[in-house]
Amino acid sequence: LVAALGLVLATALNVASLYVVVPLVMMFTGMIGLITPNAISSLLDHFGHISATATALLGGIQFSCGALAGVLVGLFQVEHLWPMVLTMLGAALLGNIGVRMLTQAPKVDDAL
Repeated sequence: LVAALGLVLATALNVASLYVVVPLVMMFTGMIGLITPNAISSLLDHFGHISATATALLGGIQFSCGALAGVLVGLFQVEHLWPMVLTMLGAALLGNIGVRMLTQAPKVDDAL
């Protein structure tokens, strides 16, 4: 989310040079390497009895989301960074909102 916000800020301030955009895109996509193993681990915690099916479904969802994001960027037909940057920001926001909605805080016992 921070990298996507940095891209939006760099694009809005018109300082989106190669030396600014490439590290931010690398940081954004590099986080996939940290998120994906944890997502697979969480998935297999809940669906260990059908692990092959669950992993295949996760892979299919990832490819579908990537294809949808590519189509979304291509629909704008603007030769600027805004379509890519806003799609990346939207994906980051959607992911963060999804995590917040799907995770529950542990319940505290009223033992005192």
